[in-house]
Amino acid sequence: MSDGSRERDRAVDADELLAALPDPVLVVAGDDVIVRVNEAFCRSFGVESDHAVGRSLDRVAGVPGTVIGAVSECVADARSGAAQGPVEAAVRSDGAVSTVEIDAGVLDTDDGRVIVVVRDVTERAERERVLADGERRFRAVFEGTTDALVVADDDGEYVDANPAACDLFGLDRAALLERNVSAFADADYDVAAAWDRFLAEGAMTGEFELVRPDGDRRTVEFTATADVTPGRHLATLRDVTDRRRIEADLRESETRFRQIVGRVEETIWMAEAETTDLLYVSPGIEALTGRPPAYFVDDPIWNFVADVHPDDAPAARAAVEEWLADVESGDPDDEYHFQFRYVRSDDAVAWLHVDASVVTDATGRPDRIVGIIDDVTDMKCRERELERKNERLEEFAGMVSHDLRNPLQVVVGRVALLREEGVATESVADIERAVDRMAQLIDDLLTLARGGDDVDTVEPVSLEVVASQAWGTVASTDASFAVVDRAVVTADEGRFRQLFENLFRNAIEHAGPAVAIEVGVVRDDGVATGFYVADDGPGIPPADCDRVFEPGFSTATDGTGFGLDIVAVVAAAHGWTVTVTEGASGGARFEFTDVDVA
Repeated sequence: MSDGSRERDRAVDADELLAALPDPVLVVAGDDVIVRVNEAFCRSFGVESDHAVGRSLDRVAGVPGTVIGAVSECVADARSGAAQGPVEAAVRSDGAVSTVEIDAGVLDTDDGRVIVVVRDVTERAERERVLADGERRFRAVFEGTTDALVVADDDGEYVDANPAACDLFGLDRAALLERNVSAFADADYDVAAAWDRFLAEGAMTGEFELVRPDGDRRTVEFTATADVTPGRHLATLRDVTDRRRIEADLRESETRFRQIVGRVEETIWMAEAETTDLLYVSPGIEALTGRPPAYFVDDPIWNFVADVHPDDAPAARAAVEEWLADVESGDPDDEYHFQFRYVRSDDAVAWLHVDASVVTDATGRPDRIVGIIDDVTDMKCRERELERKNERLEEFAGMVSHDLRNPLQVVVGRVALLREEGVATESVADIERAVDRMAQLIDDLLTLARGGDDVDTVEPVSLEVVASQAWGTVASTDASFAVVDRAVVTADEGRFRQLFENLFRNAIEHAGPAVAIEVGVVRDDGVATGFYVADDGPGIPPADCDRVFEPGFSTATDGTGFGLDIVAVVAAAHGWTVTVTEGASGGARFEFTDVDVA
């Protein structure tokens, strides 16, 4: 066969090959003029073969500029022999964008002919884009999650780990990826058996103790999935060491709490603030009410109120409604107190005292209601008995006052007749002093018998005014009196005046009718803390200072021994502390502290 025949055969073979290729193909000569195109090229770019052949690609209408540029690049690379690969180009058509891959190869080095294949890879590019987007999302989650994530191969070698895993294992990523899962297990743990079981089952969850390289042990919850991709196994790890320790502490605390409440006499209960659902009630509830704890579960507060004594029920319901409204408002008081009669299951009536407190959460909202219920029946019985005794004492005091004062009035009348008849003045004076002493004794005894330790309403009163009023009732013509400080004291005005009257009488009785009395303010580092009453008399012997407030004690021959006792009772009723010391002039000084004084 001649060379011409072989050349014609190769041309026929090339034409057949071009026609058979499904992708657009063109052949360009050394001067970049197109010498051949296949049918797929014509269809793809909407051109006739005669229109394309004999022209350079940039003169063929319908071929996008991006394709022309990419073809030129590939042809130049092919002719230069430079390392090359397919070049991708975006093609717009009818508003849609497709992706083509262009590849070129030299057909004839002598004349520089190059064959160019233009392959539509839009679907492949889209799949790759979706895969790339998925990979980016996966890495974002993988790297950003706070749970530790590790990936291992079939041999248990770590091949990937996120930052949280590095923190958990105590290693940087490079060091962690050099380790096997067995490197972090306890020495007596059969890692191989567990790993084989995991691969066979395909998934595993549980908890284990992770041993870090520094020896620190962490309790870890894990969820593992085999073959998330072939030969790659993902595990999610969460450090629960602190949580497990807190749970253990809570269990221990709960045990101690139940042991404690099981031994106290009071009944302790706890409920949800929002729903009032019962969270806990101590076993003592059954002994207290005669009803088991289950009786109160559905609606603990109102089930309890339902058995309040009918006479106390309206007030109890109103108080509880107000209390729960406070809780619902989100601004309850710190404590609430209720007291009422309760009808037990056996119809016995008990007096109960309930203290309730609202526990708030971190935001300040009510979270729990905690209460203590105490049986105060015995205390109430004692109170009633004490009231009856006080009533009888009051009746007795009134009777004694009447029966003692009547004979004294007779004596006073007879003394007056004796004076008119000219009986010796000295004898009559002795009788009058005895009568006055008996009258004062009766007054003091009545004061103590009629609730001497009680005060009525306290209010701010003037120290100067009250002391001056008291002085006016006991003043001696030869005695002197001065209030050296002005102050306002919170006190029961009547009882405050009575305190001064007794102190003034005591001073005149012990220091004589010419005594000088001074009232002033007690100060501690310049701050007013109380008041004092001082005189310039002989004072009180140190041995007697602790006894002067005892009932019946007196160093005066004609004293009742109850005046300073009344002073101590009035001070205690106000919550004041009273002490007796030596005054600046050597006399007695009575100091009252813990006083609300301004």
